[in-house]
Amino acid sequence: MGELLARRPLPKPLKALTRPRPKGGSRTGKAISCRKLRAESAFVESWREKESQDSSRKAALALHRQHCAQAGLMLECECCYAEELEEQIVQCTVGHLFCFACVSTYVGTRLGEGGPEAVLRLGCPSTSGCTEALPPSQLRRGLPEKLLKSYEARLEKASIELALSSENAASSSSSSSSSSRGALGDSSNGRLEQCPFCDFAMVMDALPEESCRLCKEISHIPLRCDEAKEKLDKDKVKDDYRVSVEEKMSEALIRECRPCKPGSQRLAYFLFGDL
Repeated sequence: MGELLARRPLPKPLKALTRPRPKGGSRTGKAISCRKLRAESAFVESWREKESQDSSRKAALALHRQHCAQAGLMLECECCYAEELEEQIVQCTVGHLFCFACVSTYVGTRLGEGGPEAVLRLGCPSTSGCTEALPPSQLRRGLPEKLLKSYEARLEKASIELALSSENAASSSSSSSSSSRGALGDSSNGRLEQCPFCDFAMVMDALPEESCRLCKEISHIPLRCDEAKEKLDKDKVKDDYRVSVEEKMSEALIRECRPCKPGSQRLAYFLFGDL
């Protein structure tokens, strides 16, 4: 069609091969010399194999579902009242049953509500007024991978916010030990520190000395690493000079014994001694 619209001459019709390809033979990935074409061929083969495995798995699941339905082994979801397999059912700590689809919808709704209280404790979605929670082990079974990662991230963030708020409240209420507490907790038991640019937080153990993360030396705040090194070198020069002066003063106060060899320090008298 493009050739007709551009008013270009049409290509010649395909011709039969003078030497047809041998039948029954196919080029495998190893026989292909082009690296990119070999990688593409390997991808297509793996994709076909995965599709075949998925089809076999779906067929086996459908057969298993049919067998369970005939044997009366299906369980009913208390939210949508649909019958599901036992492997596709999530239950709370009391025993209320819910299917994977209803649990995913429920968790997604709670994550959309926001706030740490909506994530820290996922209550039972039963309409019977159950006050129990859905265990995390059951949520890992029923939630999709993407939703599970989002839930775990929100749960970690909510736990950190709750720990920070509780430690701040405890530090503000206890006035007697305020001088011995850190910014976010007790220095004797470690304190919870959070990065000011992200949600990462960790418990910092109480150490006898603080060190610099860059130069691995004792903390030299407010000096930079190069400034601290320069100051340390100057202090070392001063110490060497002081030691040399003290050695000269000691040599001036000491007289060597005449019977001994010069330079020997086996016997020495101070200036007040009489040789």
